Amino acid sequence: SGTFVSADENIIEESKALQANVASMPLVFIQNNGQFEDNVSYQTRSTDQVITVFEDGMEFSHSPGNSSVFMMLNGSNPEKKIIGLNPLNGTANFYYGTDPSAWVTGATLTSGVKYEDVYPGIDYTVSGTEGLLKSEFILDAGADPSQIMLVYQGHTGMSLNETTGDLVIQTPAREIVDEAPTAYQEINGTKTEVVCSYVVGDNSTVTFNVGEYDKTLPLVIDPI
Repeated sequence: SGTFVSADENIIEESKALQANVASMPLVFIQNNGQFEDNVSYQTRSTDQVITVFEDGMEFSHSPGNSSVFMMLNGSNPEKKIIGLNPLNGTANFYYGTDPSAWVTGATLTSGVKYEDVYPGIDYTVSGTEGLLKSEFILDAGADPSQIMLVYQGHTGMSLNETTGDLVIQTPAREIVDEAPTAYQEINGTKTEVVCSYVVGDNSTVTFNVGEYDKTLPLVIDPI
């Protein structure tokens, strides 16, 4: 005896499994060796968007539709460095036309990027999978989280979900939801949560309201 499963049900289950596998695939960030515009540091592509890393922020471009939203790191340190995290095997090569002088080879592949010292005493890392972008502000002991200010551009509306604390960004092509931020500290080997929330200000600015924490220890703010 057994359970009969129709062909259609098999196809649905296989499709769900495939979608889950795709969603768990890590994003690959490609370093700019001249194949992108000069102001681009890294770029990664998922199934539904292109994420471009610039010196002062990131662009999220929806495909199809090409509706871009920019997240700018307002007032960031002009001396910050953007470096790749966790180099991957292999490189990316770009062959444009038949002229070898226009070809770009050996572009480094990484699984994430870091804005080092984006604000005094603060690093910003970005990584993720096809289904989830993950970013963190990592604050040294004593660093001031009020330095962090994000400015959004290219959207048609922005609001906070009063129930969940999520940041909701409207564009002509889609709605982007950045889940309510979390924050924590490692204290004696234990992750201790810190109260944290978005604050939406004038001119599409977003900052973080951080509760009480031990300022003698590092702090991590996870906004996405």
